[in-house]
Amino acid sequence: QGDITIKADILTADYRESEESAFDIYRLTAEGNVFIETPEHTVQGGRATYEIDQGTALMTGGNLVMTTPEQTVTAQDSFEYSMTDGRLTARGNALVTNGEDSLAADTISAYFTRDNNGRNQLRRLSARGNIVLKTPTETLYGDRGEYHADTETAEVTGNVRIERGPNVLEGDRAEVDLNTSVSRIHGGGLHGEGGRVRGTFYPDSE
Repeated sequence: QGDITIKADILTADYRESEESAFDIYRLTAEGNVFIETPEHTVQGGRATYEIDQGTALMTGGNLVMTTPEQTVTAQDSFEYSMTDGRLTARGNALVTNGEDSLAADTISAYFTRDNNGRNQLRRLSARGNIVLKTPTETLYGDRGEYHADTETAEVTGNVRIERGPNVLEGDRAEVDLNTSVSRIHGGGLHGEGGRVRGTFYPDSE
């Protein structure tokens, strides 16, 4: 349909009669080795239900994978994929990798937008629950996180912990610049009210 292709071992089409056609397909159910392909990315899993009117697909079956030229997204429980608003929500040990950087969480939503050439590009990542953000130099832990692709910056909040080698910083909110590998951590609230940043440093470490 358009530039979207669905492949599977079994495809079941639900259809209805409409003014335009006597065979108007409104739902596709795909089972076994499911692939949903667009020019920009491929999503694969064990089972998918594609609601054509809404432009949404729910994919399950374990070992779920979405690949784009820049990122790979994986999950264990489900992918909820909206083709109309460019959103993919990965649930259950969700993981996004981009080069040497990675973001893991219970749930990750990826938001895509079309560039000037009409191609989908990652705009933002929103993560919830047991966040682990890894870069080549450090690892961050927290409860919630937001990543902005245009600036390559991330914000992690809630029980934040930054580890760089043996050195540790703890606080309530961290700002991470993936371009410069500089992280800033704050003690409490969005404006630093209350709370303190705690740190353990080893002078001889890198």
